[in-house]
Amino acid sequence: MASPLNDPKLEALLDRLHAQSDTQVDKTNAYFERREQKVAIDQESFYDDDMVRFLSDKMVALDRDKAEFC
Repeated sequence: MASPLNDPKLEALLDRLHAQSDTQVDKTNAYFERREQKVAIDQESFYDDDMVRFLSDKMVALDRDKAEFC
C-alpha cells in the first residue's frame, strides 16, 4: 500500500518504530494476563510500580492503519 506521507525518511522511521512495537505485543499481552490473574487472586491493585517499570520501555503504538488515519 502506498503511503500518503511522501517522505521516505519519515516512512522509514515509522516502519522502524512499528516493527519495534510489533516485537513487544506478545510480551505485553502475557504480562497483562499475569497481572489480571495476580490481582484476582491476591486482591492487589492492578496499577503499581511494577507496571510502571514494565511499561517504561514499551512502544505502545496505534495499529498502522489507525496511525495513518490519525
